[in-house]
Amino acid sequence: YVFSNIPNANALIGLIKLLSLKNFHLIVRESNMPFEPLNHQITIKNFLNFILRFFYFNANLIICPSKQILFSLKKILFFKNINKFVHMPNYIDYLYNQKKSKKLLKHKMYSSNYILNLSNVQFQKNIEFSIEAFRILLKKKPNYKLYIAGKIIQKKYYEKLKLIIKNYKIENSVYFLGFKKNPFNIIKQSKLVICTSRWEGMPNSLLQSVSLNKKIVSLDCLSGPKEIKKMGFNISIVKRLAPKIFAQKMMRSIENKNKINNFKKILEYNRKYFQKTKYVFNG
Repeated sequence: YVFSNIPNANALIGLIKLLSLKNFHLIVRESNMPFEPLNHQITIKNFLNFILRFFYFNANLIICPSKQILFSLKKILFFKNINKFVHMPNYIDYLYNQKKSKKLLKHKMYSSNYILNLSNVQFQKNIEFSIEAFRILLKKKPNYKLYIAGKIIQKKYYEKLKLIIKNYKIENSVYFLGFKKNPFNIIKQSKLVICTSRWEGMPNSLLQSVSLNKKIVSLDCLSGPKEIKKMGFNISIVKRLAPKIFAQKMMRSIENKNKINNFKKILEYNRKYFQKTKYVFNG
């Protein structure tokens, strides 16, 4: 068995399998919406990344963490054997996440009331929308902060965001935390987790937040957030790309005093995950 999780590696190993004298069982996983980057930015890089998916033809199974990814790949690739596509959402490691969340946050900044956007700093994550919506929220919640936790992938995009923050004069309210090896204690201390991505696959940041019983507000991007909500988890979905509406949803979520307990739902979710795992390795 060979398992691969990165598009260029998926394509390369598929070609190796075609040329190899010794056969092996190849399982590839598509982690993102394949066509969305081209929908937003027509570049040579995005085009080549899209073409890579056509080299999945020699895989025995193609794992799709969301139903939307599965639907998109089936539509694009036209493979004769549609049974090679498997829908299998990401696993939620509840006990591990809970354990990591208990580690003490020593920096005084974490004693503030803050909203968390857990994402790498890149165009896909649409962080400028988070900043715009948060700026509106600040008018009613002036003591709140917005923390963005993730690696800076695109420096030009990061500089653009810094300029937006400066122009809004909210430098003392928005902070980039960088990559965090343990994000779970930061998630745990937050008042709210948000996702404003232009597209996703199956966002681990939301599944991690679900495991810590956090309030979540997300744009209805392709794909993941809506599916997580349909699984029974408490997520407020905003369908329109409207910062004012998003800010209103954030306000309602912050002021909602109802406690969230996802433990039983996670057990059921993971039970289905293990059923799919058995299918993958017995298929």
